Amino acid sequence: MRTWVLSVVTDTSIEQRLPHKESTRNTVYEGLYASDRPTCIVTGYPIHPADMLEVNNSTANRRDWNAYVVKTRSCPWTGQAQNPLY
Repeated sequence: MRTWVLSVVTDTSIEQRLPHKESTRNTVYEGLYASDRPTCIVTGYPIHPADMLEVNNSTANRRDWNAYVVKTRSCPWTGQAQNPLY
């Protein structure tokens, strides 16, 4: 594994830069840049307006919130008992 990581890092044919901020919308890289969108209390990533869920005076991504609550049965922000919200 170490050898593979070193070969990828030193390989000049692989782009060694992050994508531009404009091309990261709705991708995993979007969380690396400052955003005008509210952030999810579960993941810390920006939330797309269609996926936004308001819970306990906070905002969360609906899918991440439900995945967390199904496993823990508690709110990640307050620690109180909680059920998934679909």
